[in-house]
Amino acid sequence: MTDGLAGGFCPDDALGGAMKILGEDDVRGLAALEALIGDYPGDPRLHFLRGSVLAGSGRIQDAHEAMGQAVAIAPAFRIARFQLGFLQFTSGDAAGAAATWESLRDGSEEDALSTFAAGLEALAADRFDEAIDLIRLGMAQNRDNPPLNNDMAMLIEAVRAETGAPGGGGDDADEPMSLTQLALQQSAAKSTRH
Repeated sequence: MTDGLAGGFCPDDALGGAMKILGEDDVRGLAALEALIGDYPGDPRLHFLRGSVLAGSGRIQDAHEAMGQAVAIAPAFRIARFQLGFLQFTSGDAAGAAATWESLRDGSEEDALSTFAAGLEALAADRFDEAIDLIRLGMAQNRDNPPLNNDMAMLIEAVRAETGAPGGGGDDADEPMSLTQLALQQSAAKSTRH
């Protein structure tokens, strides 16, 4: 355990155990992740996972902090950087998101995260057709993270529904809420407050 306290990575079997618990119960899974973070505070994966769980449970500020910690520990942890920017974006901080995503542009032209970020930046500038095209391109490029493609597809549908474009979908209250759904719901609530 000394390696963990020195900032090393959590062993895969311990991480797998926490993931299994997360699959069964978010509250217990979050507690397991927090215990692992206590033992392995330098493992950015643990902070990233904690941020994902917190975002899914609606604790957006805590999710920002956890994802921010993951990026602070490992600035090249691209998915954590993208998701931190996505949280910033959906919380209304498009400029903060763009700054967070800046280093993603160092990737190749075939990089899904860079393309997604460009699409979201186009969305922030109300360039809806360009945003949808870029997000679709990112989905075609993304072979590593299918759940992210699902989130981006939901985002496209939300943009279509909001802008009146054909193909906008409804919502399914029986499905678990993804990070995108939660963020879009939060963003919509902010925009309808008087």
